[in-house]
Amino acid sequence: MNIVVTGASKGIGKAIAEKFSIPGNQVFICDRDEKLLSQFVDKMNEDTSYTGFKYVVADLSNKEIVLDF
Repeated sequence: MNIVVTGASKGIGKAIAEKFSIPGNQVFICDRDEKLLSQFVDKMNEDTSYTGFKYVVADLSNKEIVLDF
């Protein structure tokens, strides 16, 4: 299953990303805070065997950035 989670570096978005980080899932996460996002991915890679995260740093409230995807 492919899952897309925005706001994934903290709060509800982070909890959702953690919940779906199971074998067979590809979790694509996005947040505007690069430091927190990369720390989250690093921690998940250290604490679990899940390595299916792909991430991008972007502010999705910015229309120009969204159109570039």
